[in-house]
Amino acid sequence: MRKAVLTSAALALTILAGSAVEAEAQVTKFKIPDEQGAGQPYPMEIATAPDGSVWFVEFYGNAITQMLPGGRFRRVQADSQQAGLTGVTVDAQGNVWATESVANRIVKLGTNGRLTHYDVPTPNSRPGVITVGPDGALWFSEVYGQNIGRLDPANGSIKEFPIVGRPENGIVSDEPYPKGITTGPDGALWFCLGGWNAIGRLTVDGEMAIYPVPTENSGPYRIVTGGDGALWFTELLGGKIGRITTGGAITEFKTPQPVSGPRGIVAGPDGALYYAEGLGKKSIGRITTTGLFSDIAIPVSADEIRSLELVGLYPSDPAGYPQGITFAPDGRIWATDNGTNKILMIDLGSKGALQVGE
Repeated sequence: MRKAVLTSAALALTILAGSAVEAEAQVTKFKIPDEQGAGQPYPMEIATAPDGSVWFVEFYGNAITQMLPGGRFRRVQADSQQAGLTGVTVDAQGNVWATESVANRIVKLGTNGRLTHYDVPTPNSRPGVITVGPDGALWFSEVYGQNIGRLDPANGSIKEFPIVGRPENGIVSDEPYPKGITTGPDGALWFCLGGWNAIGRLTVDGEMAIYPVPTENSGPYRIVTGGDGALWFTELLGGKIGRITTGGAITEFKTPQPVSGPRGIVAGPDGALYYAEGLGKKSIGRITTTGLFSDIAIPVSADEIRSLELVGLYPSDPAGYPQGITFAPDGRIWATDNGTNKILMIDLGSKGALQVGE
């Protein structure tokens, strides 16, 4: 039986969930070739284009990569051996945009196959996640720069919005450290603040608001708009899935796994939210908008067992973890597994609409 516990006076609830129901699904893995000899391509974020194609970026492989039929890869190499590609999105015209975290640039892979680079004004800003905004511009988080950036695709100019409104309580660091960012249903940009343990909102006119997450040191990480008109986010350190309304009211749902480390999150075609997790048990989690969980286990083969030190978090993770996650138009889930340098394709089949307890 689930139990609701009021955690603050700010309309915040923590929902304690029971055991998740495990859904059957077919999981196919595609090994990314290490063409640059970097030792590990290390895939990060992944996105679906308007034409249904799937793209991801390789942090150490220094490539923007497209999935092709049959599990083949089309890789476009960055012009820097230390680009540090992290975030990726695709605009309505089919141009692929990515962040070069180490090179401190935004890169555009045009439909003509050419790369165009845009330097971020703040030095060593570490651009992270990127999204197409409601105004058609590219909006991105600057993890070290402590800004939200906006790139105008018409002229390539970049404007930065400093993050202001530091909460009085609950902060982990004096610096906000913005992480995931998405366009909300209200036409504003919503983003996660790992250092301030908060969710931020920024209008295209530059008005900013900050909403603290009730759970201390929760590590808000990635955020997406759900089908219910609210924003949903992962709490990497708190092991929870959060929901925030456009008015700022937060509800938190504890994942069934006591140690889960949820990362990427995406809205599914069935109205539920799907998220990547790999601490404790490697899986794709699913939560309905009413807070009911189910689980898609990712099988781990003997050759995938490894040791990965997670500084300040958990001592080890035997087989890596899924990171980015997206849905293709055919209903399949695609996810990056940067621990094993593979891309996961998950076919839900008839289980795709599993409604636990409904």
